[in-house]
Amino acid sequence: MRNVYNRFGPAVLLTVICIGIIGVPFQRAIHTLETLQTSLSYAVATGNVPQQWRLRHLIATLSGRYDFSDANLNSQVVNIQPKRFGEWLYAAWSS
Repeated sequence: MRNVYNRFGPAVLLTVICIGIIGVPFQRAIHTLETLQTSLSYAVATGNVPQQWRLRHLIATLSGRYDFSDANLNSQVVNIQPKRFGEWLYAAWSS
């Protein structure tokens, strides 16, 4: 797995882990702000409200809306036992 991460990056590694756990290929799409805005305009024109919500959240994410300067809550919680992401994902999705 480390070789996949080093060669392709975290997005590909996450895709490989998820496919291995649930056994279903993922469909990924790469978007820019322009493609998101175009898709949002189309969703508004066609009245697709769920798609509008999804695209607005993606645009907000791209704009840094959900970025935090210090997102580490470990100091606030006692007896925390960190897990590697792959271990957590496997445990969460295999149940």
